[in-house]
Amino acid sequence: MGTRSGGRSLGRPQDVATDLDWAAKHQLLARYAERTGAELGEPRMARLALAYHDVSRSDGLRLKLERAGLLRRLIDEQACGTAVDTPPATTRAHLRGTAIGRAQDLRRDPVGRLGEPAPGRWPYPARCTARPLQCR
Repeated sequence: MGTRSGGRSLGRPQDVATDLDWAAKHQLLARYAERTGAELGEPRMARLALAYHDVSRSDGLRLKLERAGLLRRLIDEQACGTAVDTPPATTRAHLRGTAIGRAQDLRRDPVGRLGEPAPGRWPYPARCTARPLQCR
């Protein structure tokens, strides 16, 4: 069946569903489909798939899944909050933030128009409105 880790078999998605995001989502959708008779292409399945990715405390499913024992938290809330503003140095988020910060320090647009100055830390010219593609 597969390698055992912590007394669990690792051969099927449901065996790692409390630890891996894709497996948790797969299990949630599979259980819902089995319980309701819904098929994957139905709008209610699409809504559930989108709801799974809602990370808000009030509307998201993460806390509910954790409380039900269907999802295991790997790091604490404080570490998550810290990572929002200070991504770990070995991640793409850190590299991306460093590149954007450097481009802003050079007053260049990090989106691709490196010749245009960007006032302050806003990556679009001052003549742009809230909708960046509609410049005056």
